[in-house]
Amino acid sequence: MEDKADISIQTFMDHVLFHLAGFSLKLWRTVLGEKLDCDKGCTDILQHYAHIRHVQAEQAEETAANEKIFQSLISASNAWNLKITKCSLQKERVCLFLERPSIIKAAINAVIEQGSSFGRCTPLHENIYLTFHSDEQSELTTARLRLIKNVSERILDLQGYLVCKETCCCPVVLTSKSHGEAPEHCNRYICGVVKNSQTNTKETMLTWSKYMSIKIDAITELNEHKYLDVDKQNTHDNSFLRNMAEATIAFELLSIKPSRAVFINVHTSGDRSCTNTKGAPFILYNTARIAAIIEKYNKGTSNGEYPNLTEVKEVDFSVLNDEDEWELVYNFIVGYSQVIENGIRHKPILQICPQVVCMFLSRLTQKFSIYYRRIKILTEGYKHLHTQLIARIYMLKALQIVLQNALAILDIKSISRM
Repeated sequence: MEDKADISIQTFMDHVLFHLAGFSLKLWRTVLGEKLDCDKGCTDILQHYAHIRHVQAEQAEETAANEKIFQSLISASNAWNLKITKCSLQKERVCLFLERPSIIKAAINAVIEQGSSFGRCTPLHENIYLTFHSDEQSELTTARLRLIKNVSERILDLQGYLVCKETCCCPVVLTSKSHGEAPEHCNRYICGVVKNSQTNTKETMLTWSKYMSIKIDAITELNEHKYLDVDKQNTHDNSFLRNMAEATIAFELLSIKPSRAVFINVHTSGDRSCTNTKGAPFILYNTARIAAIIEKYNKGTSNGEYPNLTEVKEVDFSVLNDEDEWELVYNFIVGYSQVIENGIRHKPILQICPQVVCMFLSRLTQKFSIYYRRIKILTEGYKHLHTQLIARIYMLKALQIVLQNALAILDIKSISRM
């Protein structure tokens, strides 16, 4: 029986065997590996699905056979959280049309119920140990190695591994050196160094504390020129500025694939890491924006300006019919578990991918920013919109939890005010 709280795309893939991908069985075998062990001489995914579902398709015309397979798939999906309403073949691609209202309801319910545990996998009872070798020439490269290690441990923990605090079998050693003597029985994982973008060489002169100072100055300067919308009180708060600078640097060092070098700009005038829509300040700004909307709503309920929230299980989420709302739920709530899975890949070789988490956060906040500019979420005085308002507040609460969970993987503290 399916876990009712499991709305992950991977579970859907396991059920369906295909998800908006190629028609060729050979292509699917590269995606699903051992899960697609076919011994019936099938040439495409529909033939394979037909024989594992015991659908007698070979005697009918191809179109009718495909339709029979699709109906079998739709019928089977009635027992899943991600239900299918329609299937079609378009240019040798199997396209699935999902039942949006039930998926939105299941997804938001799962996040609200699980909170900080949302996305965590069941324990695998497998041990793993990570460590890193400092780069003696570059303090920033050493900082990057430490960040990659720490983020990797959090992802592995979410994937269900038991992360050891001391050496166990076959430890993974993160290092910036591709040569040299490796400890016995260790797996060496080569990471790129931090380079100066002006000299195109490894940055050896800049310390972590100096680079922090550069970022704090950049954030303060940009706010004075109104490029960042940060409360004046916060710009005089050293802890706020330090947290923002640490988040900016962490995102800068982790958003590039670990095997590649990271290029940094040590001159404030050319530094776009604080202002672009893919950086930490933009992500934190939109996190604070969601928190501010929820806070305003909570205050409004006390004076009757807004209706009180009903139990989440009683909410009518079918009113979330805007295309951006569907994308926010499907890509960033349902899709969050896929981010954890892709954060570290284990086959055919170990691949550490913290950039997947960074990209997820960037895309989520970009999409929410577009939605926020277009949709008025808090609707005062319109009783006929109360059902929609409650559904949207719950969606924001779910997005807030996902943002907090993803930021926690990077050890970035979410903020409630900018």
